[in-house]
Amino acid sequence: MRRLVAWLLDGLPFDPRSRRALDETLLDWAHEESAASSGMAAGLVQISGVASIVRAIAWSAGREVPRVPFALLMTRTALYAIVPAIIAAVAVEWSLLASGFSTAAHPVAMFATSLPTMVLTFVPPALLLAMTWRQEPARIPPAGAAFAAACIVPVLFAVVMPVAIWLTIAVYLGAIGDRFGMAMPGASETPDMGQLVGLAGGPVTVSVWLAGNGAMSGACVWFGAALSSRTRLRSVFWLVAVPAAYVAFIMLVPYLTWWVSPWQGKTAIDVWLAAGLVLIVAVVVGSRSDRLHVQP
Repeated sequence: MRRLVAWLLDGLPFDPRSRRALDETLLDWAHEESAASSGMAAGLVQISGVASIVRAIAWSAGREVPRVPFALLMTRTALYAIVPAIIAAVAVEWSLLASGFSTAAHPVAMFATSLPTMVLTFVPPALLLAMTWRQEPARIPPAGAAFAAACIVPVLFAVVMPVAIWLTIAVYLGAIGDRFGMAMPGASETPDMGQLVGLAGGPVTVSVWLAGNGAMSGACVWFGAALSSRTRLRSVFWLVAVPAAYVAFIMLVPYLTWWVSPWQGKTAIDVWLAAGLVLIVAVVVGSRSDRLHVQP
């Protein structure tokens, strides 16, 4: 367990002060592990070691949060999210026009109601670009930025997403009722927020899904910071390639969890799996041989 945790921490960028605290914690863990006299004692040492690492990471993130330039980070993230979101919303609207469904809803109304959802969808890759595209590696503290993203993004999803979905349903139902000239089932009233949560799988599933989106955003921040420690992206090509690769990745992940498809909370599992994969890639990209490797 300690070696796995040490490998994960080795690839994540921390400032020198946080790195020293983590290295000292790993050394204490190794010392206690070697001094364990029984299997039960060794198991308790593993639990205590993991808890100590989590506490050290939380301390590092909390110390870095006040130093995060939120205005810069939010501006860059919004810019990198809005542009691909507009393109995606136009593409969806174009597909509706091509399919002949355009007569069911006004194109402008559908575009306006789908745009907020699209913007939120592209927040994780936008955070990655905000951390690495033509960005100085040390300008944004990675631990503080990842912690802030993991806390703020779920709140944005919880506030914006239900309203956007509610408006989209209202536009659809109203347009369908007008098109057929009759009272379609549910066309006269849109579902309330409680019904939307129920359709999404219930409060627990929605909460896990929201937390997963926060984890995905934090993982993308770590990925961007790890990548920027190696190289800085400068070509305009990456402004297109990163969102496109993210969309392809998100579409691929559900195929890895086909065995849980009957469960209503599969989407929440997919989000957490995607976040874990992004974090592992960040660790691999950020790994360096000159870091301290603790031996027993």
